[in-house]
Order: sequence, then C-alpha cells, then structure tokens
Amino acid sequence: AGKDCPIQRCGGGVPAPTPTGGGDAGCSADGWHINQKNNQGCTNDDNIVQSWLQPKVKNKMFKPTAKKCCDHFFAGKDCPIHDCAGPAPAPAPTTSDPACEGTHGWHIDRIKQDGCSDDDNFVESWLHPNMKAQMFKTTPQECCEQFFPNKSCEVYDTGCSGGGSAPEPTPGPPSPPSSSCAGHGWHVHREANDGCTDDDNIVEAWLQPYLKDQMFYPSSQGCCDKFFPTKDCKVYPSACGGPAPVEPTPGPPIPSSSNSATNFFEDFEGGDLSLTKFETRGIPWRIDEEFVFNGAKSVKNSVTKPGQSSKLILAMDFPADGLLIYELRHDVFMPWAKLEVKLDEMVDKGFQGHTDAAKWETQKISVTKGLHEIVWDVNTMNVALPPNQRGSSTVWIDDVRFFGTLTLDWEDNEFDDNLVSFSGIGKWRIDDSLPGPKTGVSAHSPNGLLPGEHSTMEIKWYSPSGGLVTFDCHVGLGTISFYIDDTLEYTEDQPGKGTQTVDTVISPGEHTFSWKYEPPEHANMPMSMVWIDNVEFAI
Repeated sequence: AGKDCPIQRCGGGVPAPTPTGGGDAGCSADGWHINQKNNQGCTNDDNIVQSWLQPKVKNKMFKPTAKKCCDHFFAGKDCPIHDCAGPAPAPAPTTSDPACEGTHGWHIDRIKQDGCSDDDNFVESWLHPNMKAQMFKTTPQECCEQFFPNKSCEVYDTGCSGGGSAPEPTPGPPSPPSSSCAGHGWHVHREANDGCTDDDNIVEAWLQPYLKDQMFYPSSQGCCDKFFPTKDCKVYPSACGGPAPVEPTPGPPIPSSSNSATNFFEDFEGGDLSLTKFETRGIPWRIDEEFVFNGAKSVKNSVTKPGQSSKLILAMDFPADGLLIYELRHDVFMPWAKLEVKLDEMVDKGFQGHTDAAKWETQKISVTKGLHEIVWDVNTMNVALPPNQRGSSTVWIDDVRFFGTLTLDWEDNEFDDNLVSFSGIGKWRIDDSLPGPKTGVSAHSPNGLLPGEHSTMEIKWYSPSGGLVTFDCHVGLGTISFYIDDTLEYTEDQPGKGTQTVDTVISPGEHTFSWKYEPPEHANMPMSMVWIDNVEFAI
C-alpha cells in the first residue's frame, strides 16, 4: 500500500500502475477526476469544473487514487492515467502467451470456490461492462480481499497474469458476531446514521413480521449493501461494548445477465451514458451540463423532427414492489414534441406542455416486483408543424433512484399499536365508508368532533435511504393538515375534490408523520371526517 505496483497481463496490454504524487504546481489537492482535456481517463491535475467542489458533488467527482477513479468512471473500459506530478515508473514488459488468450485477470475459482484463479473458466456475463471491473482483479491479493475477506483464500496461478505465484493473503481479523445482544441482527446505526451495528438500539416497529427481513441482516456486509450501497459504510460491532468502528470489505457481487434495481441510483456524473444501466434508441439521448438537478451532469434527449423519436430506456429486475423516482425538467409543447413515459409499453404519464417556466419536478413510477422496461419517449408526430415553435422540445432527467416500499392499506382492519398512535379527541377507525367506488377499507378520523377540537393520527418511521411518503386523502368537511417532524407539508379544507394522492420527499433518518383533522366551524355537519388510505413508505 502507498507504493507503485507494476501489473503484468497475459498478451501484452499492460495497464499503467496507479500513480502517486500530487501537490505540485498544477495538481489538484482534491484528488483524481475525469481528464477534462479529452474526457478519457483520470488525472489529478487542477483542470476541473468549479461545480465539482460543491459539498454534494465533491465525493462523487474526486477519488483518492487513480485506480478508484478509473473503476468508478471507466469500469470495463480503457482508462489512461495522467499524473500531474510526472510519469509513473513504467512496468516491466511482458510477452504474449497463446495459452493465456481469453483470460481477463483474477477471479473466483469456479471449480473449488475457495480462492482465486487467473484461468479462463468464468461466467460469460462477467464480461458485461457493468460487471467486469467487479468480477476481475489485477492481482490475487485484490481478488482475495474482494471475495474472501477475513477468510482463507487459495491462489491458483496458471501463469497467465505474470509475476509467478502469489502468496496466500493473510486472513484479516475474525468477523464480528452475526447477531446482536438482542438477537435480531445488523441494522442501521440510529445515532451515527453512517453505518451498521448489531446493538439493541432499534425502532420497535422494525420487529413486525412485514418489516423485520427488510431492517435486519445476518451480517454487517448485508446491512451495508442494503442501506449504504454507494457510500462509505462504517461497522459498529456492539459485542456488548466492543471495539471501535471498522470499515467493512465489500463482498462479491452476484453475477447476473440482467440489471438489478437493488439500491439503484444514477446521477449521470460519470459523463458517459454507456457506463450506466440506461440505453438510448432512435435519436440519441446525451449527457448534458446545461441544466442539472444535482451535481454537474444530467441526461437530455435530442430534438426530434416530424416522425422521429428519441428514447431513453431502463430495463431492470426490481427486487420488490416500490417506486422509481426521478427528477424531470421538460420544455415540450404539442405538436412540436411530447414526452411519453411508458411502463412495459403502456403510457404511465404524458407531458405535452407547461404553463410556467420549465423547472425541475420530482416524478415517480410505481413498479411491482420483477422485470420491467421503463421508456422516456420524446417524439414528434409526422405532420407539418406550424410556425413560431413553443419550447425547446427538450427533456432533462437526473437522479434516478429506486426504493422498495411498504404500504399500509388497513386491509387487516386493525392499527399496529407499535407503529400508529393517536392524540387529541378519539381514536381513528377503519371501515369501508370512504365516499366513491368501494375498493376496500380506509382509515378515517372520529365522527362527531366539536368546533375547536382535533384528532391526530401519528406514525413514527425510520427510512434509511430517504425517498417518498405517499398517501391517498379524501376530505369530507373540515381541515386536514399533514406534518413531517412538526413541519406542515400539506393542508386541504375544500370539500368536493374527491380522493387526492399526496407525496412528499423525505430525507434519510427517523421521522414523525402526523395527520391532524379539525372539524368545520359548525357542529354536527354530515361528512365531518377525513379518510386516509394507502400510506406508502420507502424502506
């Protein structure tokens, strides 16, 4: 560690070692980033975009080493490295060996599954650009640390990676206990909120059958993979007062021929659409820096002409029911262009114009567990267009993420006392009295409240990754006010609007959600209630 490490590969093709240095004139003190001169490879020079230095962006755009920069931005592709402090020592030359053709580096030995090999016996899907950098390593040491942390790791050297046999890595410290003193497993550390622990400081509602498997994991690695997939994840082994936090070693990814939506997040900061799980058809979509929701980049369509279409496509295997949330800025007007958002070829939502200036808005798509294809299709009808075009016929998308969700639909006809509480006058009820078509039951405020009284339903919820809280609301007579942590997010006092869906973005952490109902000024008015149904939380 901290030294130059020449790497030899079968058949030539020697990648540059991770350079060291920095701090000289013309070098960036922030680390390694995409080379702005040609957008190819990584450098530590000071030719950067100023917006990269914003607190929310900096950790995404700068990496501590050249290798981490290449792995993040150019996984599975050539990544030239430019060190502003001067060239790194050239690695020793290597000769091509026909017997080594077809090898790609060190990977799990598929025959014995107890160590690493550099042979050509691997799964074809490992060569997919989204998988290659994860499944193949340049040295046996890296492979063992990646796939067999804290375990014995055999090394099976075929001679194709150069340098002869590598010694067996020294096993790390023993893994912390897999269960807490309370016996539930590993969960988000509630105080630090920056990693996982196995202590007994938990939310009681997590122990409910429908939540327990989502909130507790048998190992620290499983917890980190679930709640901190793209962030540093500290591990706090309790051991009833055990050692200080340690950083976990990532476990092996599961090879798959399809994209998985587990912990999915894409902000397009890599600068290359081919590095993402998205694809484009027709007139292509491209990375853009003109309008962004967060960071320095977003993705936008190409302007279409009559009869043309510009599609952005995401095909994913969703591990659970949930929400695909994204930020959208559109400037389309019919007949020059329209945006259709499709789920499995069915239009989920359409955009044909806007009244105010174009602005970023949070959009969502509800998906069920399984394989789905989502398409953002900007198209123009094949007709003669009128003069004086409105809008730029352009759509921007940023920060696409998936959250599994839990829905409280009250169909079991009871409130969970560990999750739901009440204050004010009376207790809410569950029945099928919601006006309109009968589609099941819903929760509603007590009937018969007098002017000046109120009744509040409250839910305490821990959302490790943030996301949305969504619910259906129907006001009879009176006023409903929805609060998150005592901050008013929604209020309605106009009858006759029917059932409305309300959604609000929430930050990671623990929140208190409150629905406060106040009756109208005149007592004993009919329909003096509010109905709440389908409360949906990110998990």
